[in-house]
Amino acid sequence: MPDSSKLQALLDLGSGLDVELPELPRLKQELQQARWLDEVRVTLAEPHRVTLELMKRLIDSGVGLAPHHAVEKSHGRTARDPHCLERWEDKARACLQARPRHSMVTLESIVLEARNIPAYLPNILALREALQKAKDWTSKVEAIQSGGSYAYLEQLESLLARGRSIPVRLDPLAQVESQVAAARAWRERTARTFLKKNSTYTLLQVLSPRMDIGVYGNSKSKRKRAKELMEKERGGFDPDALSDLEESLEEVRDPSSVVSAFKAKEQKEVESIHSLRAANLAKMAMADRIEEVKFCLCRKTASGFMLQCELCKDWFHGACVPLPKTGTQKKIGVGWQSNSKDSKFLCPLCQRSRRPRLETILSLLVSAAEAAGASA
Repeated sequence: MPDSSKLQALLDLGSGLDVELPELPRLKQELQQARWLDEVRVTLAEPHRVTLELMKRLIDSGVGLAPHHAVEKSHGRTARDPHCLERWEDKARACLQARPRHSMVTLESIVLEARNIPAYLPNILALREALQKAKDWTSKVEAIQSGGSYAYLEQLESLLARGRSIPVRLDPLAQVESQVAAARAWRERTARTFLKKNSTYTLLQVLSPRMDIGVYGNSKSKRKRAKELMEKERGGFDPDALSDLEESLEEVRDPSSVVSAFKAKEQKEVESIHSLRAANLAKMAMADRIEEVKFCLCRKTASGFMLQCELCKDWFHGACVPLPKTGTQKKIGVGWQSNSKDSKFLCPLCQRSRRPRLETILSLLVSAAEAAGASA
């Protein structure tokens, strides 16, 4: 094997002599060979940096060198390697683009076989990464399916989106798609049942305990105020938090703790509405100062036609709220009363959703239970 450092030293020494040496041209050729062999040796010593393009450049730079057994041996090796690397890259690319997708078993055998290739192969690395993602995804799905509680829809939707992007055949993917489709259909049906047309509330908000009882103003400011209340009561039940669940199973809330927090907020909702009713009824006792008392969504004094909410017991201007379908209410002196016992008016703050029949709700619960049983 030619030594480039010794050859360079000989050339430097011979060039400094005032004698014409016939060995100098041969030494220059051997120096070129030695430097090329050094480059090949250094390149192949770091396989993770060896790319197909780099191998081709090495071959091109060694084509014009003078014959030498060491050069011929290295040149033959580097000439063979690019073809081998190209075959592996083409094979990995075909697997990543395959339709239908290959199974994890098939891809794992390819990755294991290519494990000892001393080169940097982007497609092989991408295939290895896809296989690892497929394994992680499958283990998460299995953990959810074998758990004692059902996953949140947001969890399944996130898993489904990630599973579809992995270029590997995932056998549980069809089941997750079916679960997500069934859950979405049920949620849409439930939303049509409960939500009023053009409602500013979400389904989760109207089915959760209210946090904004006694908060007046437009819907945007109400939601802002309600959010401030929830932030003030840390550790309480926050309906919006359910849509921000972390993807990892370790971060998912224990369902029993969610139910417990829900019940506690439900009790607080009842207590708050009782307090509000008492405060609104007390306003009517201020007959001598009735002109100063604030009513309605607009928080102004009483005037004209007024309606009393059956739940919160506050009074509302007929021009500020939708009128009930039957019955009438009117101002009588300094007090108000209903002319029809059948008339039940609920203000926009209290009636945030439709009020479906009991049999409709039971049907929704039955269909939810059947869907859960089928997925299990």
